Amino acid sequence: MALAAGTGEPLMSRWLKILGAATILLGVVLFWSPRVAFRTSEQLEHTHLRVRRERFLLVPRAVAGLIIGVGVAVLILGAQKKI
Repeated sequence: MALAAGTGEPLMSRWLKILGAATILLGVVLFWSPRVAFRTSEQLEHTHLRVRRERFLLVPRAVAGLIIGVGVAVLILGAQKKI
């Protein structure tokens, strides 16, 4: 079992805690701001011109809540002493 430097904590446990916290943070951000904007670039047919479009992805609040729940579960799993 590998230990994290200077803590005596198992390395897998530390990574699970980091992953859990990051997942919770992602879920909270998506819950507060469910609209995610992204840009696409498409080439027009039969020309060399390209069109840039801004599109939006709407994440339902239930999905954001599910992501938060998964993050909490991973955080609890990482906090267990057996890993």
